[in-house]
Amino acid sequence: MENSPIFIIVFLVVATLVAIPLSKLISRGLLTSWRELAVAYPGKELELGIKKRFTSAMIVSSGLPLRFNNMLQLSASYEYLGLSTNFFSHPEVLITRSDIKCFNDKSAWLFTKVEICFHKSDLSVVFWGRGGRFVKEWWEQELAVHRSR
Repeated sequence: MENSPIFIIVFLVVATLVAIPLSKLISRGLLTSWRELAVAYPGKELELGIKKRFTSAMIVSSGLPLRFNNMLQLSASYEYLGLSTNFFSHPEVLITRSDIKCFNDKSAWLFTKVEICFHKSDLSVVFWGRGGRFVKEWWEQELAVHRSR
């Protein structure tokens, strides 16, 4: 019984020494796709009118997918779609309509799911739920303008 406090202290020190570098490696590996998107499409100080908070998306790359569950804030104007995180200090991503290479509507019944891919990056972003509806409405706004011309 006399050794138990020492054992607990040694265990906590070793666990901390292992956990901190491991968490840094994991976060750097996972957030690389967000950084890549932010470098390709850097945000600007631009006031975008429509906003939707606490939406979900997944950034798909050749590595592990990075999921943002109820963590993204989406904002839009006619020309731009902005992505930013609510809880982290990552740079905002600002995408123009002309930067979108493909738009795939994977919606089924009441569940909205859309995927967009880009010209400047091999990544794609999948939005679902409220975020999927928001992005789909933003994209269809463009189609409606083209149809009216």
